[in-house]
Amino acid sequence: MERYRSAIQAVQSITPEPEAATILGLHLEGPYLSSNMPGAHAMQYLRRPRLDELHYFDPDFVRIMTVAPELPDVIPLIQALAARRICVGLSHSVASYDQTIAAMEAGACFGAHIFNAMGGLHHRYPGIVGALLAEPGLTVSLIADGVHIHPALLNVVVKAKGPQGVCLISDGVAAAGLGEGEYYLGEQKVTADSNTVRLANGTLAGTALTLDQAVRNMVNLAGQPAAAALQMASTSPADLLGLSHKGRLAPGCDADLILLDENLTVTLTMIKGKIVYRS
Repeated sequence: MERYRSAIQAVQSITPEPEAATILGLHLEGPYLSSNMPGAHAMQYLRRPRLDELHYFDPDFVRIMTVAPELPDVIPLIQALAARRICVGLSHSVASYDQTIAAMEAGACFGAHIFNAMGGLHHRYPGIVGALLAEPGLTVSLIADGVHIHPALLNVVVKAKGPQGVCLISDGVAAAGLGEGEYYLGEQKVTADSNTVRLANGTLAGTALTLDQAVRNMVNLAGQPAAAALQMASTSPADLLGLSHKGRLAPGCDADLILLDENLTVTLTMIKGKIVYRS
């Protein structure tokens, strides 16, 4: 747990360059996750929730914390995190529908990378996926790389939640933007090819996806309108985090903008009203 504290402090200490993106906070995925759905997480670090460990997580800088809703003692933890205005996410879980609804009623508001590292959807036992799709109070995130989720199911999620209920994410790891090769995810070696990042046993371990490519994939692979794909990459995540000055074009909002061409390729980037990149 001390490594959590030191990692949070390390990110907090970064002074962004004037022409660089601003760090809005952290999403902690774990350590309170299910050993039945670890994904690429190292099993030895997964643990049951404990309220007396909350002091390791800075409520002013941690924006999201993802937990498994079926774990013992998770409901008091969710209530405590929500009281600190931390968005509680649900994932890496084999929770039942009822367990997921109970977590939502305790304050959870988010489903992290829906379908991935979750129990499957069954017509009589909808489980965590069914609850995330059915409940309007739960926003979900999508990894739109064409591998983690089939394009047809990308559309199913958007039809169920609407663009306002979906956030596109990269789920990016160290390989993002660096090409094929070997990298590390924590202490574990991962291998990136042209389309995936995997552990040695073949388990998907995040992605090398960038968010602009995720937008293009939602349009080109899933057939979503460009306006909807862009909403899922901007306004929806800003709303999830309660950032009314981000993710929209409106008077008084931050002038952090990108300009895209007809192929949805970035041609210009503006930060705080200043142009910092042109293609």
